[in-house]
Amino acid sequence: MKRLSAPLLVVLALGCAPSFDPPSEIKTLRVLAVQKDQPYAPPGAEVTLNMLWHDALAEPGRTVQRAWLGGCENPPGDLYQGCFSQLAEKFSADPTSELFELDGDDEFSVTLSPDIVRDRPTGQYDYGLAYVFFAVCAGTITPAFGQEGLPFNCLDSSGDPLGADHFVVGYTAIYSFAEFGNTNPIITPFFRFQGVELAADCVGNACIGLPITDPDTIDCTEEGAPCVPACPDDGEPECPEYEIMPLVSEDSVERDEVSAATYDADFQEQLWLNYYVDRGSIAPDAKLVNDATEGWNPEQQGEFRAPAEPGMAAVWAVVHDNRGGVDFARFTIKVE
Repeated sequence: MKRLSAPLLVVLALGCAPSFDPPSEIKTLRVLAVQKDQPYAPPGAEVTLNMLWHDALAEPGRTVQRAWLGGCENPPGDLYQGCFSQLAEKFSADPTSELFELDGDDEFSVTLSPDIVRDRPTGQYDYGLAYVFFAVCAGTITPAFGQEGLPFNCLDSSGDPLGADHFVVGYTAIYSFAEFGNTNPIITPFFRFQGVELAADCVGNACIGLPITDPDTIDCTEEGAPCVPACPDDGEPECPEYEIMPLVSEDSVERDEVSAATYDADFQEQLWLNYYVDRGSIAPDAKLVNDATEGWNPEQQGEFRAPAEPGMAAVWAVVHDNRGGVDFARFTIKVE
């Protein structure tokens, strides 16, 4: 039997200028994660998606529009590009359909067809596949069916296209099985910072749209407070490193039923963490949390390096599993 590819979350920043910043450093408008309440969903299920994003260029008067497009199922070859003709036909027939939110918010729901599961070639389990497209834009989003690339435009007030600093577009895949499910991994409400267990700012959907913590709420005279001195080298490797790690629940690791049945072996989910920071730096960008055969990896920490300027530095941790599951949390560090 063939193993299915892991469900996808693909995020693309559109524009011409190359970027050499590490992926963990947020310096523009970025989408960090899209969470589905049912990463593997049964036929006919309503799946709710929530998008975590951050605008490092936020300033008074700058607004960010969000958009979603659903309704694409089982495109030719399971390729997302095969969705464009499906979506163009549906949008043309009913541009006000609930499958489309061109001036939406951070949440979107799509209902899978009761007959989404399709017969697959010998050696594969029968499954269905749906794609949902999303965009964030510091301007106005318009549909763009028929053009090359993903079906959105992002325009400024003059009607000119905006580039990568102001426009992010991507897609996520939802697999549907008649007999298999999957739930999201779980980050507990705590981080470990320099060996001390401290409360997270937020976990999951509570992080979406949450303002960065007010520095006055952190008293650096308290023992164990998440406070570090500014580093003149502004997050470069010469700066001191401070260990930080979200506390992911080991109990949330599930058996990978599809892979286990495919290979007749007791496989677990693969889990990994991605780290992001809005000031300073953090390394590495990703850490293994759970291996499919070796199990739990306790060494999941990132190394934070402080920025040159005092203030607050936000660290996001996004935990993924290889079946489309996601959870996320945020922690703030006061830089003195």
